[in-house]
Amino acid sequence: MNMSVQHLVNKYHSKEQLSQTGIWEGVLYEADTKRYLDRGWCWKILLLSEVDLDEWSEMEQPVAATYGVDKVRNLTEGHLEQLREVSGDMVVQDDRLKERASLEEQVEIITLDVQRLLIDRIFAEQNVQDDMIAILSQYTEETGRPYKQGYHELCGILYMQLYHNGYRESIRHTSIQMVKCFLGKVAPTFYDEGNLIQWTKETFEPMLSHASPQIYEQLLFHHQLDNSIWLIRWTRLLFLREFDLDYTIQLWDHILTFRYPVPELVAAIAVVSLVLVVQELHSCEDHGDLMALLLHYPVENLTPPRQLMKTTKLLVEYWLSGQHSRMQPVCDTLIEEHNSDWYRRMKDSADSGQRLRLEERLKRRAESRLKGRASVR
Repeated sequence: MNMSVQHLVNKYHSKEQLSQTGIWEGVLYEADTKRYLDRGWCWKILLLSEVDLDEWSEMEQPVAATYGVDKVRNLTEGHLEQLREVSGDMVVQDDRLKERASLEEQVEIITLDVQRLLIDRIFAEQNVQDDMIAILSQYTEETGRPYKQGYHELCGILYMQLYHNGYRESIRHTSIQMVKCFLGKVAPTFYDEGNLIQWTKETFEPMLSHASPQIYEQLLFHHQLDNSIWLIRWTRLLFLREFDLDYTIQLWDHILTFRYPVPELVAAIAVVSLVLVVQELHSCEDHGDLMALLLHYPVENLTPPRQLMKTTKLLVEYWLSGQHSRMQPVCDTLIEEHNSDWYRRMKDSADSGQRLRLEERLKRRAESRLKGRASVR
């Protein structure tokens, strides 16, 4: 047992203590203990705590249920080139096709997605690609659930924590167990089109209406925006495309505790993220402006991950306990602390912020023109 794991075992005597004290109270991230953070071990505890973790490194990979490298290559040989032309950015419509695809066809798609995975340099290594293809193929075969684009990125994040923390001997077997648990919590809501739309209408939008009526009214009534359009990317990859990787992984620490239901927790993270760009949202003129902002989130607006999750925790607890009237003051406080000058001007405006909105639009247009002139030069 290495020094980091020994420290964690001595400090946290249960999964509950690791979850509550280590992650939600932030002890894991404090300067004097952060050097002991072995995220691979922590995530194994959070996802696989019903299994004696000392046994994982001794387990041999089950042969009968596992895709070997040769089998995967035989399945994909001769088909990759045709698929390469049509496998670009697959979206919801493509998921419907995958549900009817044979296992062999799904392995082909998995192979292409894994070969394009860029979240870490390890995914350029052939042995790592072979591991990933085998893990995702085995998941698809054993669960009977069709592969969907995005699974490879979620799996990749889990795999790289084990890889970088030295858990390589039985990494395929451990990863497949972690993937099964994780996707079992995430996929039903965010990888089913109907369920995602239902979650948007019945969880996210009602939560937003209580937390920030101003943003809710702007998105749904002023712009009549279909929020599921941008939420499909935010939620399917659990913010991997929106925020920096290290930042997002710390959010995942909290999600993986499953202390709160994943659909409600993800909705609360999304709400807090919107509140942090309320000024930018306020100045948007049309759908194009909104989508440009929401699909290119200004990460400089984010608070530190611990602070963001503290605010998220308050919102989700008030939501789940039915204390909806307490949600807006939480967001108003966040806006006041994060954007005090804009908040004061909005409060003092006699025209519901119309003049301020016009000023912001003119300022943004001027900045855009200056950037355009600079690029021409």
